[in-house]
Amino acid sequence: MRALVAVFAHNELEAISQGLLRQICPLIDGVKIDVLLVNDGSNDGTAEEAAVQGFDVLSWSKNVGKAAAIKMAYTWFACHEANYNFFITMDGDGQHDPGELANLVRVMIDGADVGLGVRFHPDSPQIGTPDDRIQLNTMVAAEVKRRTGRQFHDVLCGFRGFSARAAQAIIPKLTLGSYGAELETVMTLARVFPQLNVAQVPISAVYRGTQAMDRLYGEQSIASRHNRLIERLEIHCRQLLMMEEQLGTGAGFFY
Repeated sequence: MRALVAVFAHNELEAISQGLLRQICPLIDGVKIDVLLVNDGSNDGTAEEAAVQGFDVLSWSKNVGKAAAIKMAYTWFACHEANYNFFITMDGDGQHDPGELANLVRVMIDGADVGLGVRFHPDSPQIGTPDDRIQLNTMVAAEVKRRTGRQFHDVLCGFRGFSARAAQAIIPKLTLGSYGAELETVMTLARVFPQLNVAQVPISAVYRGTQAMDRLYGEQSIASRHNRLIERLEIHCRQLLMMEEQLGTGAGFFY
């Protein structure tokens, strides 16, 4: 068995230089792991450093956002789909621990169509998690449950695994261009493919450890965090309304 791990990065030279990609185990429970760095318009040498280390790299010439980057990575995956059983996505900023890839791989081996990383599970270590991040996910997850009846404990995490056929079914349906692919994925699971076997996997919530994360999450005032929370909530509420119109309530056909 074989899995492609797509690592998304925008100006993450520090994490890549410190060996983030090299920490990904090349063999997990008999599954061969291939790594693809998806460079979302970095201008700090992120792509060049990954290439020097010997990893495959896909690059946008400008920053297009996570959703578009995921679709680009999936296009690469689809072109090589015969080689792979699983498609796994993770962030390249240090928030996702490469050591926890094994947890996703194992649920996929056990038959899950989709494995969702959950940062806010009782078993999930919290490393500097700001209150506004917990509040945002809690509120949006509650709204997803209200609209769909499905309980997803982390609707905004990008650490996820898909079987080849689940990736083929779900990812081409994503329509958001720059922000919100994680939320759109769970809404698509709930509305279009409710019959898919979804495993929710506790992972660490890491918001400290790199200079970039310490700046982003450690130096903001309470007022700034509150404003960011309100801004993100408004964005996700608009996205949910749009998805409800697009996806409706009918189940899709999955084979």
